[in-house]
Amino acid sequence: MKKLKLIHMVILFWLLILIAKWELLYNIMNFVLYVFRGNVKIQKIDIALLDYVVATLLFFILPFVAWKFRKKLNVRISGASFSVTMFFFFVLFAPLIATSNPAMHHDIKKCKLLAPFSSVAIEERTNIKISNASSGLHEFYNKIINRGIDKNTLYLKANNQNNSKKLFFLFGTDEYGRDVFSRILYGTRFAFFLGISSVIISFSLAFLLGAAAGFGGKFWDNLLNRFTEIFLSFPFLFLIIVFLAFFGNSFWVVVFVLGFSGWMGLFKIIRAEILRLKSKDFIISAKMLGMPEYKILLKEIFPVILAPVTVNLVLQFGNVIMAESALSFLGFGVGDEYFSWGAMINSGQYYLANAWWLSFFPSLFLALTLITMNKTGNELEKIYNPGSTK
Repeated sequence: MKKLKLIHMVILFWLLILIAKWELLYNIMNFVLYVFRGNVKIQKIDIALLDYVVATLLFFILPFVAWKFRKKLNVRISGASFSVTMFFFFVLFAPLIATSNPAMHHDIKKCKLLAPFSSVAIEERTNIKISNASSGLHEFYNKIINRGIDKNTLYLKANNQNNSKKLFFLFGTDEYGRDVFSRILYGTRFAFFLGISSVIISFSLAFLLGAAAGFGGKFWDNLLNRFTEIFLSFPFLFLIIVFLAFFGNSFWVVVFVLGFSGWMGLFKIIRAEILRLKSKDFIISAKMLGMPEYKILLKEIFPVILAPVTVNLVLQFGNVIMAESALSFLGFGVGDEYFSWGAMINSGQYYLANAWWLSFFPSLFLALTLITMNKTGNELEKIYNPGSTK
């Protein structure tokens, strides 16, 4: 285990997907070739179709990227790096890893509230015509375009399952016959995209206000400090709910509100670092040479404060995901259009007696994400500040 490196884990995950999904990858690459040759006439191209194609292209590019950065990836693997690598694959390659379309409603009579590791025999029917395409392309195109009720699949009875294809549900199904594993995978992508977007907003606000407080003089420093303390005095979850009540709960509103509610602590760090560095010799020398303050901030100060800021952003990332899950659980999230772990936990609470997996697996992934972010923050703190203690 001590000899296991991060690059080995990347190769292992890549090979597992390649072995498990070789048929899907083959069909997607065939589909791309047919499109470039002009043999496939697609009536509509939507996000789901592009998602599969882009994920496949990135999948085949990944080995070359890993080889290029093999020296940086040649480090001993830890619990945090293992989890980050796993989530990285989930976010980038969710269409390839998912066992079915997360929004597809399978036959409720036969697929409602199936336990984990269950399977159902099926017979697929194709009714979408693609000129000069193989049956594999028919099947692939149907699965991507069909995101509602599954009308192209015949679910067989128990006595008609000989030599039939089977749908496997790793984490079971929900009350509408949807695959829980696939929904959690896409929920991982949603959580990470929302977290990154919110953290960028938090960092932008904190950096601008921190720079104004650090370079603006005593008046602006005191004013921005009092302004920050006013926001810190409010419970942030209550503040978020008030914002959502006024502006709605669309995706970008939620992203902005979560980003706006998390800049205060980062502002304190950036302001304190700028005030500490202003009296250093290299900053004084830069001022004497006539360097403008914005260049001093970007070229001299920013690289120095990057270490503590990065640690704070990683921890903030976990807090944003937790806050979004709490909002979705309370009914203030982005709605059913997106796959939120909090919404899954909320819907599963009504079936705890006979379908425990509906709430258990989203809760497990949420907990793993929070633990991973905290562990990653601690490891970054040790790297940037070797003298720090646990």
